[in-house]
Amino acid sequence: MRYAMQLRDIEYMVTIADKQSFSQAAEALFISQPALSQSIKRLEEEIGVALFARKRKKVLLTRAGELFLQDARQILQLSSHLRTQMENVQSLKQGSLCIGMTPLFGRFYFAQAYNTFHALYPNVVITVQEQTSIALEHLLAAGKIDLALMPLPFVSNKFQYEEMVSEETFLAVPSDHRINRIMPHIPAGEFGRVDMAFFREDAFIMLYPGQRLRELGMDACRAAGFEPNIVFETSYVDSANALVAAGIGISFIPYMIFATRSDNGGAVYYHINGLNATRNLVAAYEDLHQLSPAAKAFIRIARDLLR
Repeated sequence: MRYAMQLRDIEYMVTIADKQSFSQAAEALFISQPALSQSIKRLEEEIGVALFARKRKKVLLTRAGELFLQDARQILQLSSHLRTQMENVQSLKQGSLCIGMTPLFGRFYFAQAYNTFHALYPNVVITVQEQTSIALEHLLAAGKIDLALMPLPFVSNKFQYEEMVSEETFLAVPSDHRINRIMPHIPAGEFGRVDMAFFREDAFIMLYPGQRLRELGMDACRAAGFEPNIVFETSYVDSANALVAAGIGISFIPYMIFATRSDNGGAVYYHINGLNATRNLVAAYEDLHQLSPAAKAFIRIARDLLR
């Protein structure tokens, strides 16, 4: 079996050169002198040249040994630097983290988690990509982001995830919509319930394809037996909510969008009968065991803040 040079052998060689003595080097390295001599012998056989020459009581470098020593010191310095960097990454003293997220997650949930994380680990640099759910799956699979903050379900079954928060999606209608005139009185802070079949003739405002909220809305309409008449598409739930309030059409709006506002401009919100309208927002990744310490720390912070 062929011998392969090891970092330990390089360290042994440098120590002998510094001490100019095998016995003193062995003492400094806490190994026996025969074991040290055998290690150097294997190293010299591997590279095909003698590194040391004995003169009187000193061990001196050969010309080849002098050349070897120059690079050997650099290798040990690089090894020490690399070890320090990895220790810093492990302890979150430095590092980087690339997070992908849907616009809704960024709008309502990301800022607090980011501020808490940055306060604890100021030298870890976070970069963010805001994309649709479909695009985030592609970025995650390609290794271009470390984790994705997005709603379930996934198109791919290759991802693992940890749940962050759940929220219900409501049907939003303009204040002058006919449903509001026939609904019984609803106490303040509560929401009425509607059947989607009632809205088959309505104009719908939808998010663009590739966004989970659009898929939920399309599924709700189809379950009621019709294809929605989509009159406007947008990338942003805030825009959809504003268009509903302006009387342009009706839309599917997550609770957090209108719960955080004192005035929603006249839009009225309803639970949807017969539909599991709860969306689970998660931190998705490919393999828990391959997550960096920074990614694990961010997930822990976000989860604790949102639950």
